[in-house]
Amino acid sequence: YTGTIKKSFNRLLMSTTRKKVAIYQSHLHAVGGIETFIVNFCRRMHPLIELTFIYGDADYKQLFKVAQYVDCVKLNYEQLPKFDTVIYASCWGIEPSKFFKADKFIQMIHADYEIYGKLTNFKYIKYKNTTHHVAVSNNCKVAFEKVTPYKIDKVIYNLC
Repeated sequence: YTGTIKKSFNRLLMSTTRKKVAIYQSHLHAVGGIETFIVNFCRRMHPLIELTFIYGDADYKQLFKVAQYVDCVKLNYEQLPKFDTVIYASCWGIEPSKFFKADKFIQMIHADYEIYGKLTNFKYIKYKNTTHHVAVSNNCKVAFEKVTPYKIDKVIYNLC
């Protein structure tokens, strides 16, 4: 199972050499599915790629977990260095596109947007530079494609 996850991400990132990858989260909470994904992604992928975690705000205990594996940088609202790929782990908060330069921008879809939209009136707004959408489950994929005009490029099951 772990090998399948790594192979899927490697193909998506086209990682033949150590690519520079950033993962962005507007707020790293103390607990949650996205937080678990980030910690596990950083733990499993840091040997394969040069990975930087960039965040707006963070619970420091969670940030410490991430920092065991990768460099962590608080977004200071200035231009960041160029990356090969940027992974957006969140899709709300400030529009981060102007701070990142990369060849590929992947938006992770972690929730059932059909239910989430009904409960919270949330409406997905694609960041300007998003080039790919990746869902963490088939249910997330189906719901996302139902309520947005966008298609999921790949389902890569959540890292646990």
